[in-house]
Amino acid sequence: MGILDFVKAPEPREHPRLGTLRYRSGRWRGTIALEESKGVALLIPGGRGGPDPGALDSAERAAGWWGAARASVAKELFEHYSNGKDGGLPAIEGLAAPDAVWRHVRISSVQVRPFQGANEILVALHTAWDEEHTLGAHLREEALVELNGSILEAR
Repeated sequence: MGILDFVKAPEPREHPRLGTLRYRSGRWRGTIALEESKGVALLIPGGRGGPDPGALDSAERAAGWWGAARASVAKELFEHYSNGKDGGLPAIEGLAAPDAVWRHVRISSVQVRPFQGANEILVALHTAWDEEHTLGAHLREEALVELNGSILEAR
């Protein structure tokens, strides 16, 4: 062991379902697919020795949780859009119902255990109608806890 080995990043880890995980800045990073969104950044807490086992379990289940909560998220996103439109934002052609929001939303990351609670994820969303903010869908297992109108996306 060399004198500066503690500053070198640990070797990447291969996970059978999540692929390659790399450690940087106190998190293990990889990618995940949520429905039609592929290659979404995945951030899992853990130390240099590896991802936190409970957080890794949550990461493995995140896609299923998203699938179960997706309709609730769409409803909240449509309400967010409708409130903005009522407040003076321009209307988006074809965006007249919750199921139409997904053509105007990009998922950029999934953070596991964002608030240190077990079985929670925070999905970062960028919308066409609110370009100044990153929205956050906070899920606890399969349920939407809240849609936050502005989050600081983890990097």
